[in-house]
Amino acid sequence: MLKDKIDALIQSAMLEKKNDRVDTLRLMKSQMLVAEKSGEEYTEQVEMKLLLKMKASIEDSIKQFTDGGRSDLADNEKKGLAILQEFLPKEASEDEIKDYTDQVITCMDTPVSMKDMKFILSEVQKRYPTANGKIVSDVVRSRM
Repeated sequence: MLKDKIDALIQSAMLEKKNDRVDTLRLMKSQMLVAEKSGEEYTEQVEMKLLLKMKASIEDSIKQFTDGGRSDLADNEKKGLAILQEFLPKEASEDEIKDYTDQVITCMDTPVSMKDMKFILSEVQKRYPTANGKIVSDVVRSRM
């Protein structure tokens, strides 16, 4: 798991004097430790959800800093996001997500309704953890 590798990554980043990288790795480690001590079983899936949540938070910060005219802070957040994305799986393209969503819907025996959205989204996210829910929702709505 990534949690086990973070200490070595922090140490090497410190030796190379890459402060931005050290800060981001420390943030990741602290979030992982909080998740680990929450009482739930700590798995790679939990780790991935945590990283995706961090990514969404950083993207939101970038947007807010940009809207507020603080490009200096937005640039710092962008550096952190680039480091975080090294640990995330490659994102699927919109077409791949649409195609796989169609496959999931086709495999269902009943006509599709909005009640099936949670099931369909969870199936798509098993294969593509970073899948955008809006894309899946659009496909489901088009098939209703």
